[in-house]
Amino acid sequence: MQSGTRTGAMLGDLLKEVPEDASPRVPWPFANPRKQVALENKFFEEGATIHFERLQPLQSWAGLSGLNMQMRTNFVAANVVRLASEANMRLTQTEIDSIAETSAKNFKRGAWAAPTAALFAGAAFYHGRADYKFPFFKPVGRAWFHPQAFPTTRWTILRGSSAILVWHAARWLAYYPLFKFATTIFYSSIMKMSIAADVVKDTRLARVQDAILHRISPNSPRGRRAQQAHDQSQAHVGQSESDQRDETYRRVGLPPPSPEEMRRFPRQSQTPATASSGQGDAQSPVDWASTERQQAPAPSQSSQSSSWGDSELFDDDASPVSLAARRAEQAGSAAQQSAPGVSSWDQIRRQAKSATSPFSRGDRSGQETAWSKVQQEASTPDRGRERGGSSDNYSYSETDEKSQAQKDFDAMLEAERKGESGSGSRWR
Repeated sequence: MQSGTRTGAMLGDLLKEVPEDASPRVPWPFANPRKQVALENKFFEEGATIHFERLQPLQSWAGLSGLNMQMRTNFVAANVVRLASEANMRLTQTEIDSIAETSAKNFKRGAWAAPTAALFAGAAFYHGRADYKFPFFKPVGRAWFHPQAFPTTRWTILRGSSAILVWHAARWLAYYPLFKFATTIFYSSIMKMSIAADVVKDTRLARVQDAILHRISPNSPRGRRAQQAHDQSQAHVGQSESDQRDETYRRVGLPPPSPEEMRRFPRQSQTPATASSGQGDAQSPVDWASTERQQAPAPSQSSQSSSWGDSELFDDDASPVSLAARRAEQAGSAAQQSAPGVSSWDQIRRQAKSATSPFSRGDRSGQETAWSKVQQEASTPDRGRERGGSSDNYSYSETDEKSQAQKDFDAMLEAERKGESGSGSRWR
């Protein structure tokens, strides 16, 4: 009954957010509609309320004990709001029903406080009837007192048996408030302990129990259940995201990634890809939020550069040979050039005869001729359209190709001869 008083402080702030003409869906008996709406908005989930028509009714004689339906409504609502506030959560309809049931049941017990106080007051009245004993006071032997004169011998209103009856009635009325105060405290304690026991035993309030215990003692085993429940809910959300991702893979005809791949991909996506000899273009791992992205391999360092060294800024992405393979071959060519006793003519002859030389593939990086570019665009029309936006295809006869290739080779030899003739130190 005292819980309703403690909720008055918070109602002031809650009522500021509720319009004056607010009306609840299910009105509570003898309750202020505006206050009811404020409490429901703050502590109950959407659509939840206290159904007083489903609760146990008061005893027919409860009115003689000073209890009424308005007090019952305040008591039940105060207990529901108190537990919601202690748990720091909005209650579901099932949880509200459980708390309301145990509150209404225990409120009926409070009706027995007055009869119990009257019984104890009658016992004390009967025990001190001989000397007209009052609580902490005994009038027998005093000059102004006489059992047949009320209230005093000097100023008498009633005499005889009427005065005796009034004296005993006054004695009972003096005892009753004391015992009523004691029994009220006793029954209030019984009601609180009974409500607490019902909350612990009722499985419908497991979520409320865990939340309250977690706030009181977060490190206790039962107090950690609320945190575990929160973690499980987060894991359920993560599982839902995983299911959605797997479903996306199935729609495009790809197998879903395994958990090991999921754990490995985040680490790989943060590590730059490195080029290795004999491998194709390095690709980044699959990013679940986007499509696959092709990454350029890191440039390999070399103390010497070949005569036709690649430049990362001006690399031809349309080349059918990967950048890593070209750099590996250029590193081998540089090693051959540095070998003693090998002339430039020997190096040119080896490169011309080699099946993997850049000339045989039509790949000269930054120095490739316009003819080789036309050949590459003609052989890869899709890539040409993607890079340059051109959709034209060209066809040439085999004789023209051989003739043009011979001209390019002779021009390269002539350029090499002119370039080396300036130094003269390497020609013998």
